[in-house]
Amino acid sequence: MWRNVSFVVIVALIIVGAVAWPTATSFAQGGQAASPSIRIVKPKAGETTKTQGIEVTVAIKNFKLDGRAVGKSPLQGRGHWHLFLDNRDLGPQKKPTAKVKSIPAGEHTVIASLRNNNHSELSPPVSDTVKFVVGVKKK
Repeated sequence: MWRNVSFVVIVALIIVGAVAWPTATSFAQGGQAASPSIRIVKPKAGETTKTQGIEVTVAIKNFKLDGRAVGKSPLQGRGHWHLFLDNRDLGPQKKPTAKVKSIPAGEHTVIASLRNNNHSELSPPVSDTVKFVVGVKKK
């Protein structure tokens, strides 16, 4: 009888472990979910560009971009990011790269902010800021 009980207990532990494994691997140390992050990788801080257009590229961790859900109800860990140029919201971005055209010469600030599907900020807010310079060649 004990042999049958031991067998059942072992099988139950294997099943529980198999079911729990994907959940356990998505958590950081301490049993808490890993925090989402966004980092601007392009343009680089302090970079000077010779053109009036730039490409902004972000690296996102622990957050899934979901372009089809923009404007819908929030789902934890999913959404989009907003691009700001000099505090002007250029709207939702559904991919890790966005192009901005017609930027005047001078110093500028770009901000990338992770957002819920309904455009609200995450709590706590998750963003990154980079300053760069547009130095257009004179003709």
